[in-house]
Amino acid sequence: MAKDITWRQQQSKYFAKVDGGSEFFVGQRVHYQDNVGLENETSDPSHEYKAEDFRREHDFWADFIEPTAICESNRSFYCLNTYDTAAFTFGFLQFVAQDTNGDFVSWARSIL
Repeated sequence: MAKDITWRQQQSKYFAKVDGGSEFFVGQRVHYQDNVGLENETSDPSHEYKAEDFRREHDFWADFIEPTAICESNRSFYCLNTYDTAAFTFGFLQFVAQDTNGDFVSWARSIL
């Protein structure tokens, strides 16, 4: 569990550091209809989903979800948006946090 998180804002962009590590881009403030939130749809080749990286362990399923990864976030594992009716979605599988027993909350609880 992270002990020290620091934030920095540069105009409409937000950055963070966790436990003294390297600074990373969290997201940019955006407007969508009447909502305001953060969006991060940038892609880093070192953090992109590629079926071949998972095929040995997950066989058919690695290829099965690749089109979703491409369409939802251009393969990015850390796609983020907090500006629509879902309140918060994370990752190319678009885990949603508006439901306390939903997929994102269940996943977050499992990793904690």
